[in-house]
Amino acid sequence: MKNLLFLFSLLLWNFTQAQPPNLGPDITLCAGDAFPTLSISSDFDDSDFGITWYNNGTLIQTGGVILTAPYVGGEVSIEVEHLSEPVPFTNYESVLVTVTPLTAHAVITNVATYFSVFTHYGFMSVPRISCNGLTIDGSASTCENSYFIDIVPFNPSPGVWAATGASIYSAWHSGQAPSNINIHYSNFPPPNTSGYYLMTFAVGPIWTPHYVLFYYECLK
Repeated sequence: MKNLLFLFSLLLWNFTQAQPPNLGPDITLCAGDAFPTLSISSDFDDSDFGITWYNNGTLIQTGGVILTAPYVGGEVSIEVEHLSEPVPFTNYESVLVTVTPLTAHAVITNVATYFSVFTHYGFMSVPRISCNGLTIDGSASTCENSYFIDIVPFNPSPGVWAATGASIYSAWHSGQAPSNINIHYSNFPPPNTSGYYLMTFAVGPIWTPHYVLFYYECLK
């Protein structure tokens, strides 16, 4: 009988060892998102198990199959120590939590040429746009649920760096920024005019701006 009990205990030990705790797949979040609740099977909710949670190598919780302690991006790992006889052992499991920042990025794609301009912030490579409106690629932005575009006539000269008039275009748009945002030429001054403009391209839900100085030239 003792031999049978020992064999049963050994089989149970082998089965448990073959079924380590499972934290699920790696997690990717956007900055500002709520961190999900991490847990392992309730089968480990027993005095036969010693459970320890770590976040990036730092102890954050002792005990519990559900992680209730706050954690940050990086590695979340769990150590499950089997305390019962006949042979104690420890299982390890981890999950990688990646937090993607909210970023705004815009590129003007219908550029005729680039030229160097000495501005308040030194020399800058400025795109020259012909008089057919503006095409913007905002698709490299990340984690946004809306985007904002504002275009204002601008003086980039040293000691100035300021708007010279009211915005010619200003609007919020819902959703992720696409690669082919078109600002119609009718928003710009009539033909035979030219000048510098500053575009503010921002994303939400947390205001995150990106600025692009350009020269709009419409000589016909």
